[in-house]
Amino acid sequence: MSIEDTKPKVDLHFRPKNRKSHDGSQKSSFKAPTAGFEKITFDVDNLNCASKFKDHVDALAGHVGLSLKKEGLAMARAMQNGKEPTFTYPTTLDATDQQDRLKVFTYEHEYTRVDDEKRAFMENNHRTYELLTLHCSPATVTAMKSMKDYTKCRDNQDGIGLMALIQAVSFNKNAAEGTHGLLSVVRADKKPYLIYQKPNESPSEWIHSFQANIKSAEATGGKIGGGEHVSQYLADLEGVDLTTLTPAKLAEFKERATNMYQILLCFDGINREKYGAVKNRILNNSLLEDDDKGSMLPKSYTELLHAMTGFKPEGSNRSRHYQGGGRDCSWYGWCSICTDFYISQQSEK
Repeated sequence: MSIEDTKPKVDLHFRPKNRKSHDGSQKSSFKAPTAGFEKITFDVDNLNCASKFKDHVDALAGHVGLSLKKEGLAMARAMQNGKEPTFTYPTTLDATDQQDRLKVFTYEHEYTRVDDEKRAFMENNHRTYELLTLHCSPATVTAMKSMKDYTKCRDNQDGIGLMALIQAVSFNKNAAEGTHGLLSVVRADKKPYLIYQKPNESPSEWIHSFQANIKSAEATGGKIGGGEHVSQYLADLEGVDLTTLTPAKLAEFKERATNMYQILLCFDGINREKYGAVKNRILNNSLLEDDDKGSMLPKSYTELLHAMTGFKPEGSNRSRHYQGGGRDCSWYGWCSICTDFYISQQSEK
């Protein structure tokens, strides 16, 4: 009889907790009640909650688009874009146009259509709130309660607003760990300055991750790049006198300056080993062209994505396709083959 045969067998009546997967991340025991989407959850206890956020939103958006009877696709697009759609009512008819029966009929028909779409979205937004709530773990709900907009979002049953809070706590682990108050705000503001593109992150994944951290900072009331010195520096470069602008134009100019600051912060955080040549190429072109105003630098996330996807990274077997001609190709020095990549409409803000 062998030693293995004489070894006493112990039957465990419990399952070990805090199990970890093969990649070292802790497995989550939380499951959603939606049939077919049990594993689509937002759980801050899962170390992969940030990296899986976009995939889970896209999955639920597809479910919403198919399950809602009226204007489901509009709701799905709103979830993917992270913002509510704009409803533009027709311009009120003047006294002369009110005498034209055709114009009156067209006005009433268009007004009714827009009003119906708005009502349908509001109802779908409430349903989306309920769906997202079912897919949030208790730890995620607890973390969201520390956010300033949670009470307003809960009272209004705002699905798009809730999704923004989920994104904030998914990327801001300090809230999930119970670090509230001013320290949580400091860490949320600090994170966009400290993160860099990982070697295994694609250009689109890096840009999306960076934008999510910007939203996390904004969820706590922060404004990355919103300082007066940023607006004044851009105004000096463009020769604009801020004192002559109307309040609306001044706010628009400051928003543009903030967006450009954030885009350049994302540009500065690209991986040096794989995409460092992209940064050097753009900076060198700027020096050669005597570009004092920085017009050679990327002005949008789309331009940054074009630069990164049109370049052959170090260690990649993908060939470079330079066709020449056009602003995109001549600006960066290579063809921007980005047809297989995309960024949501919110990246154009």
